[in-house]
Amino acid sequence: MALLADKVREARQFVDVGTVVLSSYAPRDLCQSICNDLSSREQGLSAVVGSIDLAPKAVGAASLPYASRFTVGG
Repeated sequence: MALLADKVREARQFVDVGTVVLSSYAPRDLCQSICNDLSSREQGLSAVVGSIDLAPKAVGAASLPYASRFTVGG
């Protein structure tokens, strides 16, 4: 959990992130627990469980061309 919170904190240095959406194949109650923890760690951040239950990996993969073109790799 600390790694996720660190990554969100790093992103917030450059982008005004107000909400994080967590979509996963993991059980919904586990995702909700992660979202609750993340929201409590980061002031002014809302973390919510996504509703993409069928194919969250496909949606994430669809964003890769955008990420490779408009973000700096590390």
